[in-house]
Amino acid sequence: MSSNKFEGRLPRVSNWVQALDLSYNSFSGPLYTLLCHSETNQTDLEYLDLSNNYLTQELPDCWNNWRSLFYIYLGNNQLTGRVPPMMGSSLPDLRALDLHNNGFSGDIPSTFNNCKSLLLLNLEANNFSGDIQAWMPQDISIVKLRSNQFTGNIPLQLCRLFKLMVLDLANNELSGSIPHCLHNTTSLSLRDLEHVLHVQPSHYELPSRDEFMKIDLHTKGQQLEYQKNLKLVRSIDLSANRLSGEIPMQLFKLTELQSLNLSYNYLIGEIPKHIGEMKNLESLDLSHNNLHGNIPQSMSGLSFLSVLNLSYNHFSGQIPLGTQLQSFDAWSYAGNPDLCGPPLQKHCTIPDNTEKVEENEDDGFLKSLYLGMGVGFAVGFWVVCGSLVLNRAWRHSYFRFFNGVVDRIYVIVAIKLQKFR
Repeated sequence: MSSNKFEGRLPRVSNWVQALDLSYNSFSGPLYTLLCHSETNQTDLEYLDLSNNYLTQELPDCWNNWRSLFYIYLGNNQLTGRVPPMMGSSLPDLRALDLHNNGFSGDIPSTFNNCKSLLLLNLEANNFSGDIQAWMPQDISIVKLRSNQFTGNIPLQLCRLFKLMVLDLANNELSGSIPHCLHNTTSLSLRDLEHVLHVQPSHYELPSRDEFMKIDLHTKGQQLEYQKNLKLVRSIDLSANRLSGEIPMQLFKLTELQSLNLSYNYLIGEIPKHIGEMKNLESLDLSHNNLHGNIPQSMSGLSFLSVLNLSYNHFSGQIPLGTQLQSFDAWSYAGNPDLCGPPLQKHCTIPDNTEKVEENEDDGFLKSLYLGMGVGFAVGFWVVCGSLVLNRAWRHSYFRFFNGVVDRIYVIVAIKLQKFR
C-alpha cells in the first residue's frame, strides 16, 4: 500500500501478515498503535517498511512479539529519542535496519551485537553522538553513519569486517588518522579473498534472500538509490571530518573499490603511484585537503574513472597526459596554482636542454678551478711554513730578513714624515 495518500494513525495488522509496506504515505502519530497492541501472540511479519511518512515520538520498547522481523525501514520520519536496547535483544534475525533522516540521539546500543545476521545499518542524518562503537556483527556489509555527531577515531575493529562493501562515515566529527588496516576488508580487495572466505572472488555477493535490501548512497557526486544491484557496490566515504595524517598506502590496494571520497579533511602527503592498480575505480574525490606532489602517471590508466575532484590541494607539475585525465573539466584541478597542462589554461614550461648542458659544463669548470686553487694554497702554505719549522738556520735567516725589511720601511717612513714637516 505504498505511495498513496493514506493518513491518520497506523493500523493494526493480522499476525499472519508477512510483509507490510506503508511507505510514501501521510501516516502520523507514534508506532505504538501498530507494535504494542494488546495481542501477545508471536507474529509472522518479516518485512516492515514505514519510511517516508510523518511518524513521531520515540521507538516503543515492545519488539518481543516481532522476533521474526528481518527488514525494518523507518527512514524519513520525525521519530526522536534513543534507540531502545531491547530492540537489539528482541530481533536476533534482523538483517537490515534503516532509521535514516529522523531525530534519534544518544549512542548505538551494543545489544545489536546479538543481531549476528545484520547486513545493512543505515543511521544517516540523525543526532547520534559519542564514539563509533565496535559492536557490529562480523558479517555486516553496509555501514552508513553519515551526518551525525560521532567523535573520536575510526575504530580499528572496522578492519575485521571482512565482508564490508559500503563504509560511509561522512559529515561527522571524527579525528585522527585513517586506519592502515582497512585493506583487510577483503570484499573491497581481491587479495587473500580465497583464503579468508574460502570462495572465489567473483562469487562473493549478498545472499539472494536479501533482494529486499535497499539504500540511497552518495557516490559519483550524487545520491543514487540501490536495491537489486546493491551487491555490486563498493564504496568508502570519509569526507567532511577532521581526519589528519597521510593517506595509507594500503588503502589503494582495495582493487575492487568503485568510489573513494576523502574530501574536506586535513590529509597530507602524496598520492601513491600504485593508485593505478585500482582498475574498478569510478569516482575519486580528494579535494580540500593539504595533499602535495605530482599527480601519478598511473592515474591516466583508470579507464572507468568518470568523476574526479583533486581541487584545492597543493599538487604541482604537469597533469599526466592521456585521454582519461584530460577529459575532466578544469574545476577538477582548481585551487592548485602549481599545476599545469590540459585541461588547465596554464601551459607547462619546457626547459631548454642546451642551456642545461652549458650550465652543467660551467658549473663543472668552476668546481675544478676552486678545487685546484684550494689544493695549491694548502700545498704552498705547508711547504713554506714546514721548512721554517723544521730548519733552524732557515728560520733564523727568515726572521733576520723580515726584521731588516721592517727596519728599512720604518726609516723610509720616518724620513718622509720629517721632510713633510
